[in-house]
Amino acid sequence: MHYQRLALLPQQLHIVIQTRCASTSSSPFPFPAHPHPTPHQIFHLPYNASQQDIKARYYELVRHHHPDSMSCRDLPSSDRQARFQAIAHAYDTLQGKNPQTGTRRDWGEYADELQRRKRRWEQQQSARYNYAHPPRYKWESNADDRWKDNMILTIGVVSLVLGIAPSLLMLPFSLQKTRQKHLEVASDYSKVRAEAMEEGEERRQNMKHHVKEMKLQRDARDGPSDTPNA
Repeated sequence: MHYQRLALLPQQLHIVIQTRCASTSSSPFPFPAHPHPTPHQIFHLPYNASQQDIKARYYELVRHHHPDSMSCRDLPSSDRQARFQAIAHAYDTLQGKNPQTGTRRDWGEYADELQRRKRRWEQQQSARYNYAHPPRYKWESNADDRWKDNMILTIGVVSLVLGIAPSLLMLPFSLQKTRQKHLEVASDYSKVRAEAMEEGEERRQNMKHHVKEMKLQRDARDGPSDTPNA
């Protein structure tokens, strides 16, 4: 039908339109044939594609699959609109937007499920750690054994008090005894110092007396001698 209409046009315009149709009829990113494609399948991108790649691919898909483009001229109007809407919804989904409101998805409807999965994951991690690092001692007691625990705790506290109390009671006496020893040592030091000073003074006096005697002996030995007159 399209080619019959083209035959009625002038020859030059006919050649231009045929060339245009031939260049745009084959899309490098065809729409998936199965009924429920995923956004990544529609965009022909891997799951780790960046936002820049998604945006660039969206512009290419819009250019090729727009309802008014030449590549979609053979499709019914409803199919063209459905494909274009699917591409727009896939783009919003890949960008993390809500296709109905156009805003970023806050995951409010999945918050409970995410929290449940998070708690479950934490429990699994805790169980794995406890299995890999079992406690060295496990304290277990029931209601019947609580009196034993209380008794052990009481005995420990009493033993601690009895061990510390004598030291606290004897502390003043030990301090007084230490002070008395210090006073005795100081008194002995004073006595020794006084005796040393007396002994030193006595030695100085003896030395002075000895020097004086030696001087007198030298003077007596070197006294005036009578020399004959020439």
